[in-house]
Amino acid sequence: MSENNSSGVGVATIYSPKSTNELIGILAKEKNTVIFGGGTYLMSRKSFYPHPDLRNVVLTSSVPELCRVYHSESYIEAGCAVTLQQLLNTGAYILSRPLDKALNALGSSMLRSQMTLGGALCTRDTVFSLPCYLSAINAEVEIKIFSIKGKGKRVSTRSRWYSITKLYSVEGKLEIPENSVMTRIRIPSQEGLRQIYKTLGSPMSDPESAVVFALSYKDGKTMTEASMRLALPKAGFFASTDFDTFLSGFSFPLSIEKIKKISEVLVANIEATLPDATRIQLERAKRQLQTVLFEINTRYLQH
Repeated sequence: MSENNSSGVGVATIYSPKSTNELIGILAKEKNTVIFGGGTYLMSRKSFYPHPDLRNVVLTSSVPELCRVYHSESYIEAGCAVTLQQLLNTGAYILSRPLDKALNALGSSMLRSQMTLGGALCTRDTVFSLPCYLSAINAEVEIKIFSIKGKGKRVSTRSRWYSITKLYSVEGKLEIPENSVMTRIRIPSQEGLRQIYKTLGSPMSDPESAVVFALSYKDGKTMTEASMRLALPKAGFFASTDFDTFLSGFSFPLSIEKIKKISEVLVANIEATLPDATRIQLERAKRQLQTVLFEINTRYLQH
């Protein structure tokens, strides 16, 4: 279908495909086309629509298989057009209580009912809370990469699963190919994991000072299998395997001096990898890690 606008930029076409294959066919053959999920991010962008370059729009909400949620004993799998609220309503058997609470805090129920998982993960220029949280528990996404072959312009597609951590550059830029589409998100069971999630400040309205913090690990006298992620909007995405290994070797309780030293190492690592991090972001990241380690200390001493 087509929709006219009065801005003088012409006519844009809005596509409502009924299958993933039809969606990919449109993306492969139509130039200057943008994928539209719930619109909570795109519609807040300056000059998204009407756009002077006349971008066509493809809706994911019209594709049934992208709106489904599937459960297994070890993971929950959701289509990219599944809303955050839909995931929360159906994912109780897999989502941990800390993750459920953190996702519920990402916005009002109205916003969560509009925000799609694919849209929240596919922000091109920055990493927000959802990808940071899911990255810490090793969630994965399916990416379908497409190309046109032969004189008949046959569309060829191949699928690949990516760790969410691998979707983004250190600078926080989405790195999946332009000729691709995200189709499914797989969130593993978090049984046996301790998790801490925190969004400090507002990533949308104050990206220069906001910090998204996520940490998962296996509990015990020694922290093991630690996975810590930090999203610093505008500055980048901190996902260091070296720092995860560094965290994983510590035994509790930790001395105050050791906690301070660990947090200083974190700041040094952030400064080395994310040079655009502001002083307030560094301080927030440092204090949040200190708070978490003190809380782990307290819980250990109470047992």
